[in-house]
Amino acid sequence: MNARTWVLESVNRQRRWLLIIMLGLLHAVMMVGPDHEWARALMISHFGVFLLWQPLWRGEAKLGASGAVFIVLAFGAVMLLLGWGLLAFWMGGLFALMGGRVFSFRVTWLRYFYLAALLYLLFTMLLWVVPEMFGHGAVDELTHMLMVYFMPSFLLAMALMPTEQEPPGGGKTIDFLYSVTLLLLLAVMVLSVFAIHTLTQLSFERSLLVAIFVIAGVMMVAGWLWSPRFGFAGLQQIFSSYLLSVGTPFEQWLAQLARDAEVEPNAASFLDRAMQRLTELPWLQGIAWRAPEGEGRLGKKTEHSLMYQSGPLHMELWTERLAGVTMTLHTRLLVQLVGRFYQAKRREAAMRQMARMQAIHETGARLTHDVKNLLQSLTTLTAAAQQDGREGDFRGLMQRQLPLLSQRLQLTLEKIKAPKQEVEAGDTAPVSEWWDNLCTRYESRGIRFTCSDGGDTRVPLDLFNSVAENLIENAVRKRATDPGVVVSVELRVDGGGLLFAVTDSGKPVPAQVAERLFQAVMSTEGGLGVGLYQAGRWAAQHGYRLRLAENRAGGVRFELTQEPA
Repeated sequence: MNARTWVLESVNRQRRWLLIIMLGLLHAVMMVGPDHEWARALMISHFGVFLLWQPLWRGEAKLGASGAVFIVLAFGAVMLLLGWGLLAFWMGGLFALMGGRVFSFRVTWLRYFYLAALLYLLFTMLLWVVPEMFGHGAVDELTHMLMVYFMPSFLLAMALMPTEQEPPGGGKTIDFLYSVTLLLLLAVMVLSVFAIHTLTQLSFERSLLVAIFVIAGVMMVAGWLWSPRFGFAGLQQIFSSYLLSVGTPFEQWLAQLARDAEVEPNAASFLDRAMQRLTELPWLQGIAWRAPEGEGRLGKKTEHSLMYQSGPLHMELWTERLAGVTMTLHTRLLVQLVGRFYQAKRREAAMRQMARMQAIHETGARLTHDVKNLLQSLTTLTAAAQQDGREGDFRGLMQRQLPLLSQRLQLTLEKIKAPKQEVEAGDTAPVSEWWDNLCTRYESRGIRFTCSDGGDTRVPLDLFNSVAENLIENAVRKRATDPGVVVSVELRVDGGGLLFAVTDSGKPVPAQVAERLFQAVMSTEGGLGVGLYQAGRWAAQHGYRLRLAENRAGGVRFELTQEPA
């Protein structure tokens, strides 16, 4: 820790004692009077302690040229112009400065500490400094006793209060509006006392009481008008609406910004449009921005600039005049709104990209199973071709199956070309025709087929082929570990609708897999995973439902049923 850091931390820890010493030196100046030979030395000492205590500049920041000029001018005014008027002006500034801090503290005793300092400044200024400033220096014995014995008790009470550390960043805890309000209120009170005393020829003490009661009554009426009463909207709402609409119809501009966010297709075009909207404001001369999509500049550059950042968006705004506090806050709100809409457009584009990638992924997974099923069918045809003495049957099988295989390959190519398109029903055929083709493909696999009258009901071929092949291959695969597994395929079409079911006598699906079988991709040894997940989603898109109807040892049954319209 260097010497400078140690000094700053020591000053911050002893800030309350600096304030007490500062007020004590000020009290000494008031008691001896500004014309005394020690007054200027005491006032310069008071001002030096104030510079150590002050909450305006950060202690670790370097003092600029303007700050140095201010300090030199202040010391010069003390040396040349010290009087009761300058003393009253300085005490009013201290009163406003402490008043802007006292409402920012949440610590109880720290707030009481500054309230005691405020009361001390108010009483000494009204009872001693103001009468001297207006030429009423002949104070009575009571006022003199109060200044000598009672007013220092405020400083003693402040010294005896429990010690509480002030929060860091003292300059940020000053409420500018409170400070200005307190300063104006104190000035009005002093001028009111002078006016009442001059016009009514009352004593100074009575003029002070009259001014206090009049100002208290005016503040009560203002407080009553500030909040809504008896249908009146209140000054608070009028004042708030004024702050929110400085220089521009805020609601209309916000509506235009929201409309641009809906119309513009991407973040870059929306940002360009929003920047044009900003340059239309009468008090804004130009703007420059930098974002991941690019950068740009509109209008002209001036010497007064405002820098803002909202996420990845960096903006610099140029105004014709130096922006005040209210305008700065108002501009920050506008920039934050533009930044929020801009980030929303970027997230929307990212979500569209993710949706496209998800569609490609799901389509790839589905096509993988389609290709696998096509290879299974080709394997079945190859096995049939290797059987002796069945050339005629094989020829008929080839004539029936090759057109179907060609058709399914064509559908697979179409899915690859347009992975993002919604799944359509595709080609349909009578369910009886589809059933005959299915029985022919699997007639050599030892599967029991049971069918009722299918009638003229038409079904989507691509969906039924995918679901049937997935269910049958998963059931037949169980024979690799248990040759005695019996696979049965059933089709029933009646008044209750269409039912396609595949049942096997193998081991049941594990409970943890069965719970999420059609909700997510499951990694299992038996092959129940991507295929059934995709088949279930595809069936739901076509108005069907694929479910595990029965799951027990010796009876695992999957059913595809048509959902009611």
